[in-house]
Amino acid sequence: MRSADVRRLAAPFALATLLPACAPVPPAPEPTPAPRATPAPAPAPSSVDAAVERHRRLAAQYRAAGDLAAAADEMHVVALLAPNDADARRQRDELAAERARAAKERMDAAAAAQKSGQAERAIQSYLQALALDPTNQDAAAQLRELDRQKYARIQQDRAARAKPDGMAAPSLSLAAARPNGDPAAARANGDAAAEGYDIAQALEMLAAGDTAGGLRDLRAWVDANPRQRATRQRIGNAVYDRARDVEASGAREQALTLYEAAVALRGDAPAEWTTKLQALRKVVAEELYDAGVRAYRTDVSRAITKWEACLRIDPQHAKAAARLKEARAVQEKMRRIAK
Repeated sequence: MRSADVRRLAAPFALATLLPACAPVPPAPEPTPAPRATPAPAPAPSSVDAAVERHRRLAAQYRAAGDLAAAADEMHVVALLAPNDADARRQRDELAAERARAAKERMDAAAAAQKSGQAERAIQSYLQALALDPTNQDAAAQLRELDRQKYARIQQDRAARAKPDGMAAPSLSLAAARPNGDPAAARANGDAAAEGYDIAQALEMLAAGDTAGGLRDLRAWVDANPRQRATRQRIGNAVYDRARDVEASGAREQALTLYEAAVALRGDAPAEWTTKLQALRKVVAEELYDAGVRAYRTDVSRAITKWEACLRIDPQHAKAAARLKEARAVQEKMRRIAK
């Protein structure tokens, strides 16, 4: 075969080979942008941090309200929960010093008033000192002495009014107990006698912050005078008002104690009091349960105490009962290991 023929036959194959090489190249796809990194979520505050913040906030509220005793107690808790927090320790020490200074000022004012014969002013100052420092035995002793003196004066005044013409008249308590007398008059006489210093003193102690002392004296009076309904209503209303103030400050557990006392002291509490009491019991029981859960991680004994308190308030709290059983078993196991 001639070379010209060979070239003619090979030409189509060469053209087919070159055409793909000359075809346009499609553009490369654009690179997909890398997804943006999602910022890591901020770590959730621990239960200890939340407790520290709550007690710090309560301390500030109490201090703003002028209740140095409660503020100092709250900051003491903060310092225990956050031992490395220098600012918490500083605030705790400042409040403790301020509390001590205020207690001393109240004691000095009470002594000056007592010396000048201003018994009522002395009583108020001693009560304030005792609220700032419940361990102040001197303030408690002086209050008892002033109480004795004032009650003696009241008795003397009553005796003087009872015999204006030199004739001894029956005392109010005897008139109230006389079976053939007018029942309404007897109740009025008994209630008038109940307005004595013992009631006023107990209510003053309650208002000054001495809850335990005030309730103790009020319960003693009600136990001795269970039928004096008018005065019992006045006592119950005063304690209920105090409970509302305490609840407003955030101290729900203490408020619950006062609400329960108000119902018991009055004896014929309105229905709304009972409703309020039941609702608050649920709230406080749940707070105690949560406190036990937080404490369980580091302090089993404290958790047991919280759950026991929860069940005293709400015996039907199933979760607290279960956790308490578990914690007691753990505590017993730890005791056996320690032996």
